Amino acid sequence: MKKAARTGRLVGLRIRGWPLGFQLEVEKLGIEIKSAHELYRNAARLLIWSFFLLIFSRVLEFFAFSYESPVRPVAVYAAIAGGFLLLSVKRIQIDPFLCLLGIIVAIGFWQYRGEGVVEFPSELLSDVQPRPSHISYAVWPLLNLVAAVGLFSLVNEEDFQKTVRDAAFATLCLLMASMIVDFFWPHIFHDIPNGRASGLAKNPNTAAMMAATLAALMLPRTGERLPYQTWISIGIAVLAAIMSGSRSGQLAVGVVAATGLWTHCQYHPSRRAIIGWGAVLCGLCIAIVYFQMVRIDSSNLRLHAAGIFLDAALGNPSGFGTGATNDYVTGPHNTFLKLMVESGVVSAVLMLLLMGYISYSAYSSRSPRSVAVVSVAWIAVLFSHTALVEPLAMAAVAITAVKGVALVSLRRDEISANP
Repeated sequence: MKKAARTGRLVGLRIRGWPLGFQLEVEKLGIEIKSAHELYRNAARLLIWSFFLLIFSRVLEFFAFSYESPVRPVAVYAAIAGGFLLLSVKRIQIDPFLCLLGIIVAIGFWQYRGEGVVEFPSELLSDVQPRPSHISYAVWPLLNLVAAVGLFSLVNEEDFQKTVRDAAFATLCLLMASMIVDFFWPHIFHDIPNGRASGLAKNPNTAAMMAATLAALMLPRTGERLPYQTWISIGIAVLAAIMSGSRSGQLAVGVVAATGLWTHCQYHPSRRAIIGWGAVLCGLCIAIVYFQMVRIDSSNLRLHAAGIFLDAALGNPSGFGTGATNDYVTGPHNTFLKLMVESGVVSAVLMLLLMGYISYSAYSSRSPRSVAVVSVAWIAVLFSHTALVEPLAMAAVAITAVKGVALVSLRRDEISANP
């Protein structure tokens, strides 16, 4: 009896010990899972900051082409875009925006005619010899597509919204600082003494559109008051647009400021704020009129070039090849027209469908940030031929895209009841 009792106690200890050991193993596994999750989040934050500070701000391009840095921007961008895709591989979602963008990029690769001089009949080449075509004309849109897929699937999570806003604000401050330096010492960034500051962007129009896009990313999604960072960001964007002298950039910043005014009036009416925003918009209008009067007007030359490119596109609807318009004295200054000339009419129609879809999505979302970003994207597409090459418009749309969920705006009485 004693032996049996002793055995029973031993068995009982084993039975009671097994749950204890199991609990320890579960706790250990939980620690490992938590560590992996923290590693994933930190890696995502690092990639977001790297994308904004190195690629979005064009810091790498500036040092690579101005000071012959051995670090190639395309290699770094490929690593960042691949990182976005790798982190979001388990949550990738199919969206018409990404599908249409992917088809356009695929047509661009298919229409690439290889290394060499692109033959394109145009009188716009009278003062410059065309440079050879380069595969980068097709690679950069591909990298923008990969980054957009990763950002669309990753950044829309609530965990990374603050990271996006912080990185966008830091990038906007960096751009503004470089433009101020460029205004007083232009030889640091370029050798064109035209009085138009561009900073790291090295192009006044690109700098203004970059500032407008970053300010649009700072707007709230919906049902939120404008934080202090948004007020500061729009103020910086207004100053950047005025310093750049870019009319399209000033228009884009004006749209962002108007969206901010509408948002503030919807969620927190204030006569003082309305007067302040109205003064900002009036200042932008005055700046546009001023630069329209004092600077050399290039509208006639651009309209003349657009006519030539349009005639060429209608004469060859299948396209002349990717990169055919990049090295001309005056480019198309319109993404639809550029696609018609290079990739054919089909690509231009697909781009129109893409812009229509994201416009409908922004309208359905009732999100001030989405509306502002899509509006800036429209201005970029209509007045620039680099909207698919620059990592600005499509990446910003991917960040602010709402996945089929229409957010309802809060009513004024609800805001008044809960100030």
